[in-house]
Amino acid sequence: MVAFIVPILATSEEEEDRDALKPLHDPLRLATYTPISPASVIVFREGEYAVAVDGKTKEVIARSTDHAEVIQKAIDSAPNKGIVALMNEFKRRKTIYIMKPVTIVGGKIVVEPETDDGIYRVFHVENTSDVRIVGVELDGNQSNIPTWTGNRLDYHTIEVRSCERVVIRGCYIHDVYAGAGIAVRLSNIVSVVNNFLQNMGTV
Repeated sequence: MVAFIVPILATSEEEEDRDALKPLHDPLRLATYTPISPASVIVFREGEYAVAVDGKTKEVIARSTDHAEVIQKAIDSAPNKGIVALMNEFKRRKTIYIMKPVTIVGGKIVVEPETDDGIYRVFHVENTSDVRIVGVELDGNQSNIPTWTGNRLDYHTIEVRSCERVVIRGCYIHDVYAGAGIAVRLSNIVSVVNNFLQNMGTV
């Protein structure tokens, strides 16, 4: 079992000022509001491969150069209200769907210029409740995305649709080509807190 335990250190006012300049997804910032819990599934890199393992048994759930597929299998295999921990940087070639109560924490996902599904969304959350996306860096790879196709909805980095009790917190979303960093539709009780969005939507 792997637990994410980050020490919370007392700081002087000067240190607190310096801390305020850190990205909101920095682990020391997350420590103030991220529960310390065991990860149900852990996703990490082995060279070009992404690997998902069970947080308790260490059994391999998925291993592939298609990182989004591995993250998708990690989410699908996690128990309801389980935690999927992303440990490294991953490449996204297709949308990752969250259709169950689960927490995604940590890691960085970079949108690849070539996409398998014709859109550039990272997370699509739909018809579920009690989802949390915490401390994830999402890089829209703006300078390398192909020319605008005319459907802005395809470029939302995170889309929440027909959900209840969703939390998106402490994420760093940047260099998104078009659309919204976070889009919420037909949903109830969605908390979008302490996220840092930079260089968004030039189209």
